[in-house]
Amino acid sequence: MSHISKLANRTDRLRAPLLVLLTLAFGACDTADRLSNTTVQDPTVPTAATPAPTDESDTSLALADTLGATDLSDPTGGLAISDDDPMPIDDAEDTMGNVEVLDADGAALAASSAGLSLSAFRGGVPFGTSHLPKQLYGKVFNGSLGNISRGELMSYLAIARRTGTRVVLSFSGNEANFKNANRSFSMAKWKARVARYKGLNLTSYIKDGTIVGHYLMDEPHDPANWGGRLVSRATVDAMAKYSKQLWPSLPTIVRSWPAYLTGYRYRYLDAAWAQYSARFGSISSFTSKNVSQSKKANLKLVVGLNLLDGGDRSSGIKGNLHGKYAMNGRQLRAWGAPLMSSSYACAFISWKYNAGYLNRSDVRSAMSYLASKARSSRAGSCRAR
Repeated sequence: MSHISKLANRTDRLRAPLLVLLTLAFGACDTADRLSNTTVQDPTVPTAATPAPTDESDTSLALADTLGATDLSDPTGGLAISDDDPMPIDDAEDTMGNVEVLDADGAALAASSAGLSLSAFRGGVPFGTSHLPKQLYGKVFNGSLGNISRGELMSYLAIARRTGTRVVLSFSGNEANFKNANRSFSMAKWKARVARYKGLNLTSYIKDGTIVGHYLMDEPHDPANWGGRLVSRATVDAMAKYSKQLWPSLPTIVRSWPAYLTGYRYRYLDAAWAQYSARFGSISSFTSKNVSQSKKANLKLVVGLNLLDGGDRSSGIKGNLHGKYAMNGRQLRAWGAPLMSSSYACAFISWKYNAGYLNRSDVRSAMSYLASKARSSRAGSCRAR
């Protein structure tokens, strides 16, 4: 998920009519085999690396050594999450939904205080996409990654609980909001972003597993994202420590290769993240390598697929970025099933939601197949300590 490209205009945000069509007609005909043909350049990529910051105490591993990849331009195969999840249906007008949310939320909180749980989660591995609209929670997918605004979060969580959906939450949002003037990481700005949510009562949702974990940041291992500097493993653990100060039992997750995260003794970080793209080669080798490295680092593991840009030319579906290809249904099955087969994965969240892509008949069929495997798979908490 290197940020060579950022969709600043968020062209993939969906308007209400499109979502309604998707929700009511998930079995509709295929969309064109094309997601985008627009080349997007990232003006924030530095032209030269700057010295490592003095307060970053653990930057001894070189990027090439830790990732073991020859193409470091996009090591995880995806893009950063945007600042807030799209609202495909205007919540202010969705009065019936709001009534249901308030009732469900109140009942759930009351049940929690009585030691009960209303979570409809049926077990298995939480499976879904980033930015999944709440109207699709529990229909095929039972997992999502979202940066949901503070004002909307409790409603989203109530729906997630009621539909048996489990979510990974980003409280800090787009990384542009927590960078210094030289584009390096700012801990102070990151903490300020996260602190916006500390007044919300998330206890019952953490306790029953509706919230899978706190997504701390994206790609600390890629200096191109951070003004030419790595964000050290010590800093990542310090971020996890701050999260635990606010929500002690909430698992902390960083989107970074297990390979980069090894070699440090974590006290607060719980999980790494490995997302597969076709260019990483053998899916079995990819899976076993990342599981092994996660265990070596004493971390749990979130897995996923780069749906929109992680395929190859044989898929026949032009990707989100110029020159990239989305995964077709055959590839989703071939690569998703082995990732799911590892009992070590605590969640399976792919990048990212796109209505047109998910409405293709081959993709719908493959997603249903993977969702079934996810429900029957064994999964534990993403919490490692």
